[in-house]
Amino acid sequence: MLSNANDVHGLFGAHAEAFSPGVADLLQVQSLVKPFGFGFLVSMDQVAPLPTEVPPKPKTKAGTRKSTETKSESYEYDVALSFAGTERELAQQLAQDIATRGYSVFYDNFYPEHLWGKDLPVFFDDVYRKRSRFCVIFVSQEYASRMWTTHERQSAQARALEQIGGEYILPIRVDDADLPGMPPTIGYLSMDEYSIDQIATMLEAKLSSN
Repeated sequence: MLSNANDVHGLFGAHAEAFSPGVADLLQVQSLVKPFGFGFLVSMDQVAPLPTEVPPKPKTKAGTRKSTETKSESYEYDVALSFAGTERELAQQLAQDIATRGYSVFYDNFYPEHLWGKDLPVFFDDVYRKRSRFCVIFVSQEYASRMWTTHERQSAQARALEQIGGEYILPIRVDDADLPGMPPTIGYLSMDEYSIDQIATMLEAKLSSN
């Protein structure tokens, strides 16, 4: 559409001197044929007015996904997963399990088109700090040492600080690594005690109760 508009503007600009005389000739011809019941120029009172309000977007079909509404706000993702590459297989299993249960999951391989061309530090900060109800972190030595996971963790922790008294970060321990800024009093699940399927069931229970 933008290309077409530029083309039209270019045509008018190229023939600017002839445009006004041409309009005058059209108006003269219109005045000559109008007494005989003919006409080819539409008056403004014949033009339908433009709508003054933007029509509402169609509602999402009921039942296509579970509600993400909370008491005061809604989020694009029910849960965002943060993990190191060594835990990708575990993260993918959890993402697929939760998604099949009807919840919206931010797992990077689900959204390659969203990541393509994005300023990734800004995009990930937005996801982990603003756009998710919960953030599941796979805690491991690898996670604690990586640049990207440190960025994701810091964004999630900033959100947790803003959400005083509320639950946001849901840690899953892969090993006994400690994360900077992560209080040892936060409840966690351990891969030594639970399978991904069991964790998915507990996560679904938490999502449905909040």
